[in-house]
Amino acid sequence: MQLTIDWQKEAEKQLLGRKIVALRWMSTPEAEAMDWWNRPIILKLDNDTFLVPQSDDEGNDGGALWIHQENENEWNVMPVMGLSDVEVGKDNAEQES
Repeated sequence: MQLTIDWQKEAEKQLLGRKIVALRWMSTPEAEAMDWWNRPIILKLDNDTFLVPQSDDEGNDGGALWIHQENENEWNVMPVMGLSDVEVGKDNAEQES
């Protein structure tokens, strides 16, 4: 139980009150540098922190992001893109890294 409490405090310290200021999908070169087969969405916060969904705790691949709006019966998934999928805004990857 203490582990959960400690991680809750750490997550609150790093994420509460932050604002997402940019988003993009990971570039193919970035994914290849990680030895990943998938390119997840990357969220940039107002303090230059990047949130990158992973498939697991060990970072074995990029992961999807499940989005659910509270009090609504709606949900969505920001999927991973494959290495061969078309990249949109490719120039943004180098500017935000």
